[in-house]
Amino acid sequence: MNNLHSQDDQSSSMPTNLTSASGVQTPDVFTSNGVVSTSVNPERTCHIIADSCADFSFETFKSLGISCICFPYLIDGEEYLDDIYQSTTPDAFYERIVEAESYSTTAVSPGRYFEIFEEALKGGKPVIYAGFTGGLSSSIQNALMAQEMIYSKYPEAELYVFDNLLPSMSAELLVVEMCKRADQGMEAKDLYEWALDARYCIRGAFTLDSFEFLAKGGRIPNSAATTSYKLGIKPELSYDMKGSLTLRGIQRGRKRALRSLANFVADSWDKNTDCPIAIGCAGCMEDGEALKELLHKQPGMEAVEIILSSISPVLGVHVGPGMVGVSFWTSKRRDRTMADKFTSKVKSFGKE
Repeated sequence: MNNLHSQDDQSSSMPTNLTSASGVQTPDVFTSNGVVSTSVNPERTCHIIADSCADFSFETFKSLGISCICFPYLIDGEEYLDDIYQSTTPDAFYERIVEAESYSTTAVSPGRYFEIFEEALKGGKPVIYAGFTGGLSSSIQNALMAQEMIYSKYPEAELYVFDNLLPSMSAELLVVEMCKRADQGMEAKDLYEWALDARYCIRGAFTLDSFEFLAKGGRIPNSAATTSYKLGIKPELSYDMKGSLTLRGIQRGRKRALRSLANFVADSWDKNTDCPIAIGCAGCMEDGEALKELLHKQPGMEAVEIILSSISPVLGVHVGPGMVGVSFWTSKRRDRTMADKFTSKVKSFGKE
């Protein structure tokens, strides 16, 4: 086997035109060549890698001891890195895309994944990458290609790559639990196999302020967005077994939309206070706080930990400001519901 510890760093150059004045940079977090990392527990059995589409709360991320791949996005032709809001703030980002003429996202290339995996394996521990759902991006396919490239060069490498099938805060919950189990001594192969099953036990839903940004991105017709705006309709979406978005229903007005999310959790939650609930907001933290208050009023949820985070730029350019979502663990595996089978799917964010 080639010696991973002696390989030169072959990382490609990454975008540097980040607005650095308004971020939340701290000495606990290290950014190098498009990967954000925190101090790793030396006793941990493996090196866990996630990506910025897990929409981590910054405080939660600091505590995890993992690496996070910063996905790229473009605004008015300029490329940036989604670095967990170290180089900008949620308010500044969402204000900017409202005024922007164009915005888009791109997939991480197989070569880039190869460089990241190769560097991670130099640490001498097995590596696990929980990748952003293939239901919304082609990046995970590139990661799997890179895994084969690693095996070709390092036949004895222990590298596990899998599709988390979970967008946003749902992926955050999976990674948080993976870290707990790794710190408790679960070996990499067992952790990988556990995660393959556990990803089906996380549920989530979110509401949008309008269909405007989905329409701008070509995900739905402009006429549908215009009609929903005039009627004050707030769409509510979830995701299916493949991690693709599905329409759960519509609500009239913001307050009803938030109550619907709270009721969704209350109806499906297992009353397991050992597992946190995650709320994500796109430039509307006050609505996230309102949903948090609604959840804490539900019977049995008074003391449950709730992680509150901001929706990342990569997802934010597609949903726009005003998205509020919630994710939580259940003991019952997700399955294809009748709604999944018959409802129209929202087109993928970016099969880039």
